[in-house]
Order: sequence, then structure tokens, then C-alpha cells
Amino acid sequence: PGYIAELFKLMGHDAVSADTKAASVITLETKLAKASRKLEDLRDPYANYNKLSISQLKEVSPGIEWTKHLQEMGVKGIDSVIVGQPEFYKALDQLIKTEPTQTIKDYMAFHLVRNFAPYLSSPFVNANFNFYNKTIRGAQEQKPRWKRVLDAEEDVMGEALGQLFAREYFDEKAKKRYEDIVENVRNAYKQRIEKLDWMTDSTKQKALHKLAAIRKKVGYP
Repeated sequence: PGYIAELFKLMGHDAVSADTKAASVITLETKLAKASRKLEDLRDPYANYNKLSISQLKEVSPGIEWTKHLQEMGVKGIDSVIVGQPEFYKALDQLIKTEPTQTIKDYMAFHLVRNFAPYLSSPFVNANFNFYNKTIRGAQEQKPRWKRVLDAEEDVMGEALGQLFAREYFDEKAKKRYEDIVENVRNAYKQRIEKLDWMTDSTKQKALHKLAAIRKKVGYP
């Protein structure tokens, strides 16, 4: 609660209002947490593989405009989705209907600012570090600013920087050499599969299809 209230204060709310908003956010997050599966329940791959049509998804949480939401996300041409925890979305649908609008606004405002806190002014940066890195992870001090800038740069344009690095230290000629090695290994597997006497022809075809589908990743994309 202390960290959440601190962020609300940095957003311009007085101490009393910040504490009230923080308490509301904690209460809402607690309700969401209770609707979520425990860690041990997430280990069951079958229980967490729930294929639902879009119409079924709407039945689980009719208050959420899934069709519009998927379109806004750029998801097109699908008739079904895999939902890990349908009961969570059912509970979320009810909470959206019953929670005060201001609580939902505060929840969204907090998470928006929390997400960008490392890139805002020093008070936000320090509050974020003190909670997530110092309190939770035990770090004693932040990385120097130049290292944090490099980390941010790597996150947003790592592939572009990687192209320059690869051009300098692992050119296309070197990449071609190692790609050929991978293909030689693939061909050796193919020949071995074809000569197996304990595998039926239909199974061999499946094995060869799987072998051909393996993507080779050499050095860089």
C-alpha cells in the first residue's frame, strides 16, 4: 500500500486521498488474485488449455467487448482462442460491473504510471527502484544512468543494434558456414530415419515432417 500511495502522491493527490485510493486498489487486486489459480494448479496443461469460440468467450464475460478488443489489438480472422483461466474472466466481468468506477480508474491509472515509472522523473524512478529492486529483490543501489539507458535502448531496438554487431563480428559468410553444418546434421538424421527398421512407414513420414519443420537459428535472425 505504501508504494501505491506514494505513486498517487507523486501524481498530485494529497496524502489522505492517496491512501484511500491505494487501499481501494489493493482491495480490487486482492479480489482479482482470489479469482486466479494457484501456482500448483497452473502445472496441469490440460486444465489450462481451454479452447473457446468467440461466442463462448462472450458468454464467460459478456461485459467485455471481445470482438472490438481483438480488432483493436490487430487480431483478425480467428474464430476461437485459448483461455488459461476462464473463471478469472468471469470474476473480472462481475468486478467491472460491481466495483465503483473511480476504483477501476484508479487501478488503471496506478498501473499505467507504475509501468512507465522507470522512465519518468527522478521521484518516480526512485520510488519504483526502492520498492521493486530494493525491497523485493534486495538491491542496494541503482545502476548508473548510462547503464539504464543502454538497457532501455536494448529493449526497444536491440535487433537493429544486433545487425551492426553481427556485420562486424559474424558476417553472412560465417553464418552460411554454420547453416550448412546444421543442414548436414538434418540430412544425416533424414537418412538415419529412412533406414530405421523398427519404425513404420507412416511414422517415418511424421518424423521426417517434424525434422523438416525444425527451424535453424544460427547466430542471428
